Amino acid sequence: GEGGVSDYDPFTARLLRLYREVYVDGDGGDGGSGRHARNADRLGIFRSDYMLHRTTTSEGEEGEYAIKQVELNTIAASFA
Repeated sequence: GEGGVSDYDPFTARLLRLYREVYVDGDGGDGGSGRHARNADRLGIFRSDYMLHRTTTSEGEEGEYAIKQVELNTIAASFA
């Protein structure tokens, strides 16, 4: 896996796989290694929500703080 959320969420894993097929590895239906998909106009609006997380050591003591992403909201449109 990718070492991230796609290891645990099949939906996100499928989205990443499709992205790679269209924009990175695949031919995008035009025989040009995703050339059409990379050149198409598109709009994406994204909002991420984060929370502050504090780790706990193996001894039960409070550890370091880290910011964790807890939600990603998207709206997208394509202009082909």
